[in-house]
Amino acid sequence: MTGPVGAPAPAATADLASLRTQVTPENVLLLHNGLKAEAQYLRGQMRACGFPVQIGEPGLDPVSKPAAVAFNAKIQTLNEQLEAYIALLKTMAEAMAQTAKSYGHNEDELTASFTSYFPGYEANAIAPQRISHTRGTGLVGGPR
Repeated sequence: MTGPVGAPAPAATADLASLRTQVTPENVLLLHNGLKAEAQYLRGQMRACGFPVQIGEPGLDPVSKPAAVAFNAKIQTLNEQLEAYIALLKTMAEAMAQTAKSYGHNEDELTASFTSYFPGYEANAIAPQRISHTRGTGLVGGPR
């Protein structure tokens, strides 16, 4: 399968099109819940990790200061990317909420659906909890 340079082949485009999720009255609340939950989870993880993180100079050698500057620049870039991703998830969740309302769901149904999606969810909670793959490893996000 070949197409113009830089463009997917026609068959590949057709395959990708079949993977797109169709928003229906039956799945709109589930889609809203998943997007909202992921945004809240990531926001909670950032707070738990103390973002934005800064690296201090690890030593007095001549490499430590430029290394800290480089690490902090990379951390800042990653932080900005994650913030943008969270904002996108929130925007998409809000779009799903508006779509749900256009299908006849109201705000109470949105809240009830999310609460049943995450039992124990409270509107003012930082984030729903999920099991972290880093738990117990000493990596960011797990106990140390």
